[in-house]
Amino acid sequence: MNLVQPGAMYTDSINQLDLRFSKIFKAGQHRFSAHFDLNNAFNSSGLLGRNGTYGNSWLAPLTIIDASLVKVSGQWDF
Repeated sequence: MNLVQPGAMYTDSINQLDLRFSKIFKAGQHRFSAHFDLNNAFNSSGLLGRNGTYGNSWLAPLTIIDASLVKVSGQWDF
């Protein structure tokens, strides 16, 4: 028996901005690229999942978007 009609309840939309900045350096036949990545730039904490089982923890958040992450990387082509 459904307590809530299917399709009647939705979570809020999720907004996440991921950025990447890259620069390519050339020296003869060699090429080096530097990268700077920023995931979840605005540190959104949107819900990815909720508890759907009826009881004391009904609709309690189960998972949220990961916190901001910064990554610096490079690539060398020779």
